[in-house]
Amino acid sequence: MKLPNELAIAVAISSNPSNYFVELVFNRMNKMTLSNNFVKPFLNRLLLEKADMNSNPIVSLALVFFYSIYIELNIAANLRRGTVDTLANEFVKVIGLVLRRNSLDVVRSNYEVTNEYSLFKKEKVFLMKRKKSGDKLLLGPTNLFPDLLYVHHSFLEQT
Repeated sequence: MKLPNELAIAVAISSNPSNYFVELVFNRMNKMTLSNNFVKPFLNRLLLEKADMNSNPIVSLALVFFYSIYIELNIAANLRRGTVDTLANEFVKVIGLVLRRNSLDVVRSNYEVTNEYSLFKKEKVFLMKRKKSGDKLLLGPTNLFPDLLYVHHSFLEQT
């Protein structure tokens, strides 16, 4: 995927930034290889544009899924060696922006930690697996729920 700044601007100025972002993550980004060269400017531009995400649990799940896609493609193979997650700060800032109106309860109620990886400077990434009987009322169809998520420890501490 190319043009990260332009795509973040498109999200921010769309008539419904939340839906646009959710569509991008679940239907586009999950099928592509996302490098640091795309993710970092995309996140920074979302912050700069102050994309106004509405109150909807799917937005929180989409953002965590976006982080999970990034981890899986760029870091997962090295997690056992305590690699550094170079974009954790950017994700934490965007999560903070989104969580002004949302929470990560959708992740807490539908996923459980199956593994924990220690990163540099006492940071952790949790591998979380979808529960068989999660809170289906929050999102409707459970096919939107990925089976596995990588979640930075600070995401779960923010709310």
